[in-house]
Amino acid sequence: MKHGIEITKWRFLLLFFPAVLVLVIICYRNQHFVSSLHDNDPKHVPSEILEPPSAEFAEVVEQARRSARRLIIDDNLPGLSIAVSIDNEIVWAEGFGWADLKQGIPVTPETQFRIGTTTISFTAASVGLLYERGLIDLDVQVQEYVPEFPKKQWEISTRQLMGHVSGIRHLRDGAPLQDEEPFSRKHYNDVIDSLEEFQGDPLLFRPSTAYGYSTWGWVLVGAVVQAAGGEQYSKFMESEIFQPLGMKSTVPDIDDEDLPNLARFYWPSIARKTKWGLENATEADLSGKLPSEGYISTPIDLVRFGNAVMDGSLLSSGTVEMLFTEQVLTSGETTGAGLGWEVSSIKFGDDQASSPVLSCPGHGVGGTTSFMIFPEQRMVLAVVSNVSFANGLEPFAVNLARVFGK
Repeated sequence: MKHGIEITKWRFLLLFFPAVLVLVIICYRNQHFVSSLHDNDPKHVPSEILEPPSAEFAEVVEQARRSARRLIIDDNLPGLSIAVSIDNEIVWAEGFGWADLKQGIPVTPETQFRIGTTTISFTAASVGLLYERGLIDLDVQVQEYVPEFPKKQWEISTRQLMGHVSGIRHLRDGAPLQDEEPFSRKHYNDVIDSLEEFQGDPLLFRPSTAYGYSTWGWVLVGAVVQAAGGEQYSKFMESEIFQPLGMKSTVPDIDDEDLPNLARFYWPSIARKTKWGLENATEADLSGKLPSEGYISTPIDLVRFGNAVMDGSLLSSGTVEMLFTEQVLTSGETTGAGLGWEVSSIKFGDDQASSPVLSCPGHGVGGTTSFMIFPEQRMVLAVVSNVSFANGLEPFAVNLARVFGK
């Protein structure tokens, strides 16, 4: 009899515990959902537009606005900022939601965000500039420029690093959410010094035999830029790209200087799902990953940069084509990626042929970015949120492109 009572007790606990856990999660989720997102009403989402759209785009912008507010509610995003350019002209730029939930500071078009790995597109452009000047040979071994980096079991070239086919590892697989590598607080004053994070590791595969995305591989590309450019990586980026293009809001995420337009960074509270609540992102020093994910920017600056890449004012058409060309493995298989850019296509209508899309998505601590160039439509768009794992941004950006590209 006693044995039967114990079995019943365990059955009760097995049923009771999951029910309590679900109740706690629901309460926690609802608390964050309601408090951060305007009582679940899209009309209560604050927004600030750069300037009213022209009559040509007024209806399209209003449709896009409704979709943006719905995305914020459905995905429980703190804030969202968008910029769209067509024919080298910004036709819409608007901020939605909150740059700082606690302080009640709204997002504006000038709000600065962590753009994460979208930084790679900047570094790729810097390689393109040096390539055009005859200062970089993409196919010699990387130690020709960075002798500080130890030789591995196989030779690695800058081209292989840029195409994510070098065999250099990414951030540690299976690492805890608060692992010291993605959330490092160690500060580096120079990109060469930050090579210590991965330079002792062997290659995961023979270069060009497989595709393996690598944040660290792009840190090494930044070291190549520094060596070939003859000045510190961040100074080269500022003088050769950001200043000439008027990207005044694009700065390294390593300084202690006060940035009044900087958003607060957030992280999903549970299971990397923004819908289940948000918390402040863990502090991180991105100086060790500056060339791969270490910059702060705005969608307007990203669109300026995208236009300069597309229209030939930054790089020659031949260099741009090289960066946008899919890489091919030794097996003959293509990788779906160029040199710093993902290469894909979408249809703007069921009866239309597919159009190319060049993208450089951004993932990082406290930020998610969708950044796309549509050459045939002469369109560039950038969508940024101040929370990690805002997975709805990319499909939203694709739908946005279809709305504006009709």
